[in-house]
Amino acid sequence: MKTKFLHISDLHFSFTYERGDRNFCEMMKKMSSPLEQIRRIFDEVEKDYDFVCVTGDICEFGTEEEYRYIHDWLQDYFGCPVIGVSGNHEDKQAFIHGFLDLNQLDPVYQEYYFNGFRVICLDSSDEKHNDGIITHESCQMLRKSLKDRETPTIVITHHHLIEDQFDMPIAIYGDDFREIIRSSNILAILNGHTHHAYEGTFEGRKYYTAGSFSFLCSCTDNVLNCYEHASGQQFVYEDGVLTRTVLEDESDPVFLDKFRIG
Repeated sequence: MKTKFLHISDLHFSFTYERGDRNFCEMMKKMSSPLEQIRRIFDEVEKDYDFVCVTGDICEFGTEEEYRYIHDWLQDYFGCPVIGVSGNHEDKQAFIHGFLDLNQLDPVYQEYYFNGFRVICLDSSDEKHNDGIITHESCQMLRKSLKDRETPTIVITHHHLIEDQFDMPIAIYGDDFREIIRSSNILAILNGHTHHAYEGTFEGRKYYTAGSFSFLCSCTDNVLNCYEHASGQQFVYEDGVLTRTVLEDESDPVFLDKFRIG
């Protein structure tokens, strides 16, 4: 059976941009709304997805109301279920209650099924580890789930995992996580965090990072240059093959701001 889905990430949505780092909030006030960035790409695209997955930094330390609003907006706009994982710019409890509509405290691990296709949501966000961590608890649950080798499966998380992928620290994980992925038959790992699209392999499995629907940055001599240039990625699974297509704004990147770091 054919399954078609959309992967987007790092919307950093907010009604006000008054919470979080002051420099970033002032920069984000200058960018187009993430919803407008989405519409610029998808208003003219056939939206026939089985589901949409959002890999973190959905809101900029949002309120429950903001998480609920962005979830419902995405679901109405794309006309399909919307799932997601937490990022390092999340208010985690607001995300859990508003976006996931759950009452539990900390969903480090969830599974969803669409037409016999499975999505495992692996929570890499942690207040004490801004760059992310795959915990031993998560690994135990992942190992148990992946004993099922019949169901086509992807794993989604927020933080990136490959050392030379980008000039930001990778998530913390142990050899047990590497071994679990290496011995599995998952189709791919999908993530966000860097705001830059990427394609590679992790422990022999396909690995895809989405761009962002907020901003992207480049750093030169400790000066961070911020731009607006939206992109996401579309996947089709059919006859045992997962195919990826990058969908991006066709206009040139728009400069937003720059500021010194470090």
